[in-house]
Amino acid sequence: MKELHSIEVLQFRSNCIISFVEVLKKSTNSHLYINNQIVKSNETYTGNLTKFSRKNLSRALEIIYLTTPFRYCFNNALNVFVNFKLSHLTLTLSGTNDLWTYKDYTAKLLSPFLSDCKRKYGMTKYVWKAELQENGNIHYHIISDMFQNHSDIKNLWNYHQRKHGLIDGYYRNYGNYHPNSTDIHSVDCSGNVANYLLKYISKSSQNKVKLDGKVWDCSLNIKGKKYFTIKTGDNGFTEMSALRNFMLFETIERDRCIIYKPLNGSLSQCLPPSVLSLMRSYYSSFDV
Repeated sequence: MKELHSIEVLQFRSNCIISFVEVLKKSTNSHLYINNQIVKSNETYTGNLTKFSRKNLSRALEIIYLTTPFRYCFNNALNVFVNFKLSHLTLTLSGTNDLWTYKDYTAKLLSPFLSDCKRKYGMTKYVWKAELQENGNIHYHIISDMFQNHSDIKNLWNYHQRKHGLIDGYYRNYGNYHPNSTDIHSVDCSGNVANYLLKYISKSSQNKVKLDGKVWDCSLNIKGKKYFTIKTGDNGFTEMSALRNFMLFETIERDRCIIYKPLNGSLSQCLPPSVLSLMRSYYSSFDV
């Protein structure tokens, strides 16, 4: 026999609040059911960006946005300090190895490159996504909190490529080992940045070919993390319930949820101080 009860959940995204009813059932076998489905945490890798993995990728992009503060960094190219939050890095292959599978490129190139970025350039958070170019070669998109000169990033990526002979063909043609194999720029963090990044780095045309491994991944301080939520009875729920009566949000009703979007300014500007403090404390705990 199962006990049944429901609660309202307010889920805080980067630019909106989503309200939905969570139906909880607890059976005699001690499994917890949410909305009539048993809660599971295991995920298998299919080699494609499935609907489930796309949802997780979207959440990871929002989490990295929500947990990364702005900071001032010196831009050597412009000779000025800039207000920086996230960077978008693209890595392309300058050559291929016919004996390698997709897993080899990720294990022998991307993974050590990311380790070096953490060790040398202070990168602490990242989300990467692999895609196929028109020529069939893999390249990688990386969203991270790393601020670094383009030349340093290019030299590091080319160093790893050269170790495995992937620049030899370029050298024979051009006489140097410095192909333009990278691109890095700051992410415009105005508007719905998570949706923009998701659309950019997960185009449907990339997912027609099955890859023998992960299509995307992220740093451990983002992996598996959930959105900040307030549920019926939690601290801050009464304040948020009262706040919805004021004309601060556009209300969008869906079949299974209600979306509240701020009419003016950012979401954080519309939240009560107590709720904003709870949300910031929640996300800051990811870095511990």
